Amino acid sequence: MNGDWLTTTEATELLAHLTGRPLRRQRLQQLCSEGQLVYRDMEVVRHERRISRESIERLAREGLPRQRGACRRVQMHEEMYGRDLRGVSLRGASLSGRDMRNADLRNADLSGAVLSGADLRGADLRNASLKSAVLDNAKLQGAQLDGCDMSGASMAGADLSA
Repeated sequence: MNGDWLTTTEATELLAHLTGRPLRRQRLQQLCSEGQLVYRDMEVVRHERRISRESIERLAREGLPRQRGACRRVQMHEEMYGRDLRGVSLRGASLSGRDMRNADLRNADLSGAVLSGADLRGADLRNASLKSAVLDNAKLQGAQLDGCDMSGASMAGADLSA
């Protein structure tokens, strides 16, 4: 591996290992040229460190396990209103100000994520991990938080009203 980049061969072998099936070299080159993600032990290794809603859905369709490892230093750059993100791992993701109303985040790992000012009204966060997450000024009205681990989370100014 060279710096933050994987060679095509390394990435092909890695994705084949993570997905449990071979990935054609041509498909990998297409994903790279489209600016999609290349993972190494489920850590983003592209310089931009961004993941879009479509990338999550594409990775889920490709069969990449969502429970394994974590995405670190990730910045979401699209809204996630009403999205099915069950079990996704977004450890340390920068989600400040994002519209995540009515998103299904059951069993998601958002440990250390920055959700300052995020709109999580009506979101389903049951059994999610928000350990050490920053939820300052977040809107959480109507969010389902049963079984949610919020140990060490910062919630200054968060709105939990009914």
